[in-house]
Amino acid sequence: MSPQSEDSPLVLSHPNLQPEYTQQERAWLLNVAHEGILSVLEGREIFPFEASQHLSQLRGVFTTLYWQRKLRGCVGYPAAVTPLYRAVIETARGAAFDDPRTFLEQTCRKAGLPVTAWLHGAKIEAFTAEVFADGDIVEIRMQK
Repeated sequence: MSPQSEDSPLVLSHPNLQPEYTQQERAWLLNVAHEGILSVLEGREIFPFEASQHLSQLRGVFTTLYWQRKLRGCVGYPAAVTPLYRAVIETARGAAFDDPRTFLEQTCRKAGLPVTAWLHGAKIEAFTAEVFADGDIVEIRMQK
């Protein structure tokens, strides 16, 4: 398989995996991501959200932003550290405003390591995720 480029998001699926989130929950989470970004742009408080118990569970999440089919930002929490809906807000904002691009050096920075740490015994790990998007703008990946 060729490596993922900034122009083509990689989405793999497994025929036996069933989505954990309904279409309505996915749409709600995408709305939360948009609202998180818009509230910063408009300099206002975020609208209050009442999340279901399911969407309030602790989850790891990555939010990826695309503009004109090009990757513009991706920020996430690989571990389940905060309720899903809150993690979506925070990672959407991070992807929109706090993600300078370059891969290995930036990954080291995000981990709080020296930027050259990847040269000395880096270990790359993977996880499965449920991925959904709203067309060409926001993609959310939730760690399973």
